[in-house]
Amino acid sequence: MILGSALRFRPVRMLWLGQVGSTIGDELYKMAFLWLAVGKFGAFAGYLSTLQLCVVMAVSLTVGSRMDRYRNDRVLIGADLARAFFCMIPLFALGIGFDSGIALLFSALGLSAMSVFFDPVLHASIPLIAGGAGVQRAANHLMATTYRIGRVAGPALVSVLSGLIPFYGFFVLDAVSFVCSAAVIRSLSGEFETGFLRAGIRHGGLERGSWKDGFRLIFMKPRVRRMVWVKGLGAGFWTIGYTLGLILLTRELDPGGLQSYGWVMGSYGAGNLLSALFFGNIHRKGVEGWVFGGFLLIGLSFIAMGGAHSIRMLCFLSALCAIAGPWSDTPFLELIQSSFSVPEQVKVHRSRALLDNASTLMMTIVAPWVFHSFGPRTGLLLCGAGCVVLALYGFFQKESPELGIIPF
Repeated sequence: MILGSALRFRPVRMLWLGQVGSTIGDELYKMAFLWLAVGKFGAFAGYLSTLQLCVVMAVSLTVGSRMDRYRNDRVLIGADLARAFFCMIPLFALGIGFDSGIALLFSALGLSAMSVFFDPVLHASIPLIAGGAGVQRAANHLMATTYRIGRVAGPALVSVLSGLIPFYGFFVLDAVSFVCSAAVIRSLSGEFETGFLRAGIRHGGLERGSWKDGFRLIFMKPRVRRMVWVKGLGAGFWTIGYTLGLILLTRELDPGGLQSYGWVMGSYGAGNLLSALFFGNIHRKGVEGWVFGGFLLIGLSFIAMGGAHSIRMLCFLSALCAIAGPWSDTPFLELIQSSFSVPEQVKVHRSRALLDNASTLMMTIVAPWVFHSFGPRTGLLLCGAGCVVLALYGFFQKESPELGIIPF
């Protein structure tokens, strides 16, 4: 069993446990925040995502690469503690009588900024922690289950606890999860040090660069470039469909039903997790078919959601859509790990995240108006059509030769 071999390796097991707790906390925060925001602003709550993405891109283009000078574990710990603080801002504001809406906004923007530092470094830390190639592959599949477990456990906890604790209690639970994650990473400092020495990186840090460095590396690898392009553009369609489309359609089918929303999101998480467990334990060859096939399934699922007439049907289609993530994401991650050195991977992950966020930013500007004017069903259909077109492009676009000129 591939995942079992990773769990038997203590550093990977500890990192995985820390991230499972953190991602569950993330889901608690996201669902509470989204439900409050949509209840107040309706479809135009999507513009809050626009602000978050603007912050992410601003940080990425200015100070994001400065963290390359520091060791991975120190960056991760610092980002976790900062995220815990931002989670507590709404509670602090409530205690002093400050405007809760503004506090929620600052909290969300701060968490978005910290993701610029945390997420790329976490992806690039797997080779450092895992050691050998066999454990590394198993660790990739195991770490891919973390946020999928969160998508199951988070909505389930919201459904159970929504009548027992106030919404702000979910923010506190998220803050606690970040502190626990930081403590786990601190306990692995020796493994990080060994990983850096094995990778030949001196002084425990990377050479400082700019946001352009990752794009230069991506541009030199045609296979990677094509998949980064498809996944980057597709990120916008998926994000809008998953966040804004699902919650608006749920409210249309069951107005005021937070529990129904919990079931829909929990169904997505269950499909995501079961898919990760299945595909994480089989040996897969090739990358393109898995990556582009996943996008095709996402698109078709979104199109079908446009015709959903009950919460049960929406739950089923949500779970079906979720299957696509694990079968496409992990092969893509393995392609990056096999194509670039450890120091290069942080830059590549940061640059592809910048492209994902740019695509999503463009979508968040247009999507709230589309969903408000034409309704969630039409909005989901358009998101699905965009994913289908990108998948077909990926399948049929011929591989271009290596290019000698880099446009940066």
